[in-house]
Amino acid sequence: MSLSIDDTLDILRAHKIDGPNLTAIAKDLIAAEREIKEEKASDKTPKPKNRLVVLIRGDASLKRAVEGGAFVVSIPEADSASTILEKVKASVKTYNETIKRGRASRVIRTFARAMEWLRPKALKPNGITGIKTKTPVEVIVVESPDI
Repeated sequence: MSLSIDDTLDILRAHKIDGPNLTAIAKDLIAAEREIKEEKASDKTPKPKNRLVVLIRGDASLKRAVEGGAFVVSIPEADSASTILEKVKASVKTYNETIKRGRASRVIRTFARAMEWLRPKALKPNGITGIKTKTPVEVIVVESPDI
């Protein structure tokens, strides 16, 4: 909460402080309050961004298959995970059919573009709750069953 000069003057007058320097005192108090707020705002360190990494148990042939990364998609618990690709294709079809003028260059033709450009409005009718990552997630293949 920030006090205005008039509020500060009223408080000082209520305590029977009066005189020619009253306005100067009020301005100094308000300036000090602003400085304190700015110091508190500058003291906050930015929250570090987290990176998603998927660990998959597999072998060397699987390592080559997942080099491009993976996308995290959320679906309702009752739905089968095996139908995700069909649902994404249906969402892409809906998106491409509803392209407005000026967006003709944003026609989705690849899977990576679908993950990047699809909006919840196109996904929800097809049973996908959302795409959690717009950029591919790093995938690490764990070849050894032991730690």
